[in-house]
Amino acid sequence: MVNLRAVIVLHTGALLLLTGCKVGSGQEGSPYPAYHRSFHKVEALIDSGDIAASLDLFEVIIQPVDYVPAYDYFTISRAASKASKCKLAATYFRKALAQGLEYEKIRALKDRMGTKAYNRMYGFATACSSQIEAVAQEQHNIQHPYFDKAYKQAIEDLFQKDKAYRGEGVPVHDLVRVDSQNISTLLRLIEQNGFPNSRVVGHETSMHAYVILLHYDNDEENKRLKPILDQAYHNGYLGPKGIAWIVDRRRAWGPKKQAPYYYFLNKESYKYLSFEEKRAVDFRRDSIGLSPLE
Repeated sequence: MVNLRAVIVLHTGALLLLTGCKVGSGQEGSPYPAYHRSFHKVEALIDSGDIAASLDLFEVIIQPVDYVPAYDYFTISRAASKASKCKLAATYFRKALAQGLEYEKIRALKDRMGTKAYNRMYGFATACSSQIEAVAQEQHNIQHPYFDKAYKQAIEDLFQKDKAYRGEGVPVHDLVRVDSQNISTLLRLIEQNGFPNSRVVGHETSMHAYVILLHYDNDEENKRLKPILDQAYHNGYLGPKGIAWIVDRRRAWGPKKQAPYYYFLNKESYKYLSFEEKRAVDFRRDSIGLSPLE
């Protein structure tokens, strides 16, 4: 007997992947705009309670990509647990750890958030708790072949320096000097070790590296960072929000004070645009896998 729901999901997934990148997106040839657009649909299916369809669609959309973000695996793992598919939940959770998910740091949030809020955002279904815990106990062994501890520590040292110079009373020229020093060191590390993706340095440290890149406001219009950011996006290491935040920040904080490109920042001003301008913005957002604003 034909499973109609599975046919519909597979057909939808195929269409999403075939549409790929739109002409003029700046990401031609990359499977990631389609992947990110499709993962929004996976999340919508989870939110609607159609877990089975979300699992089917996820299996379709990961086929063309080499690197699946750790938190995407974590999200789908939690969804599988809610459907009592514990073996599948454990499999996806293991893949999330292999991609650099630092689960012990997530669990540390429970006391601060409270059990109810924590379970809503990060928890697994009770029925699968033993299988998930068994995988969690293997975290070190799962991540050991991939982690570069020296690279991770070097980035953490830079991030602590970044934080130390962002307190009250720090002169602007000192902040600019530290940001310039940090980015020079980080770019040298990237040249030596590759982009600091979560599989290599862990999810938290990859985010700290991103903050240092974000703070490089002297790089007008991202002339220096653009090739690095584009390659990171093409490899799946940097998502559409990461690209959009840096691009819009440079335009807002740069000497030309330009309007947002993706309207990731200053979304409120989007409503004042003309119909044609809104279409252009949403086309640009769609080209990297961001949802339209309307």
